[in-house]
Amino acid sequence: MLFQQGVSGGLGCASYLVGDVEGGQAAVVDPQSDLAPYLQAAGSRGVHITHIIETHTHAGHVSGRERLHEASGATMHL
Repeated sequence: MLFQQGVSGGLGCASYLVGDVEGGQAAVVDPQSDLAPYLQAAGSRGVHITHIIETHTHAGHVSGRERLHEASGATMHL
């Protein structure tokens, strides 16, 4: 199992990378604009980001979902 939490310092928004290492798939929940931590963690564990889950949208939440979708081809769930 892969589980990694990220917290945006300025905004205080949390995001999560959750994955099945044996199955080779992962999801990012509420992705932040900096994609590097997700892509690096997934790559180092040999999983592909296949799902992006956005739990909320508002002015204080700067999402990286579109950029992550472009980088990974993952299905977006809003």
